[in-house]
Amino acid sequence: MDQEGGKVQRLKSKYGFYGKFPKASDAIKMPREKMLDIYTSMAKELKSVGINYDLAPVVDLDINPNNYVIHKLGRSFGKSPSVVSMYASEFISAMHRYGVLTSLKHFPGHGSSLGDTHKGFVDVTNLWSEVELEPYKKLKDRADTVMVAHVFNRHLDSKYPATLSANVVNGLLRDKIGFDGVVITDDLQMGAIKSKYSLSKTISLAINAGDDILLFGNQLTPKKTVSIKTLIAVTKKLIKDGKIQKSTIDKSYDRIQKLKAKL
Repeated sequence: MDQEGGKVQRLKSKYGFYGKFPKASDAIKMPREKMLDIYTSMAKELKSVGINYDLAPVVDLDINPNNYVIHKLGRSFGKSPSVVSMYASEFISAMHRYGVLTSLKHFPGHGSSLGDTHKGFVDVTNLWSEVELEPYKKLKDRADTVMVAHVFNRHLDSKYPATLSANVVNGLLRDKIGFDGVVITDDLQMGAIKSKYSLSKTISLAINAGDDILLFGNQLTPKKTVSIKTLIAVTKKLIKDGKIQKSTIDKSYDRIQKLKAKL
């Protein structure tokens, strides 16, 4: 579940939860002890309702003041990779205290973007900079999982957005940065993906890119949900047709089992 604080917290007051955890840009203004108490309380509440995997913290750098999806919602811990990494590490520690797994997002960086991948294609080719990789380099041994964004960057892959790119996932994140944990996609029903690729193409590209968990939220367009049965059937056909290898899925399965063992 997404539980960052601020605008992005799914356990809301109207449902009987606390619902007032601060956004990241406010959390960094607090004394360290208070910030730790807040994230520990968040982890405790997640645990109390059986949530053991929080799709947070955001480690995008706050480097574009015109960025709506990160900057204007206050979802970033700041511009400095070392500061962002420090606060993200504290967040992870608080979650681990109550047995909740975490996910660094949104690789390889959404802080410089102008568009919203929920709505459609977002090209960061002329906006993205390599400094956005620093939090992932610093936290690669602390991270439970990494979530990959749907942003397109011609310098990293001239054809596919990061989520569906073997150059980005297997190449940059795994081989160059050295992260061998679980990689989860952002919601594959978001406009940036759904408007350009069929379900079969999305699944084949995501698996071949090196993604381990393929996320289908089924909440952005509730009238067009996709069943687990359908996703499995499509995947089986892709294996049968030789478009993906069973060995690739086996590798992902092994990573996921190691992740579950942490619980």
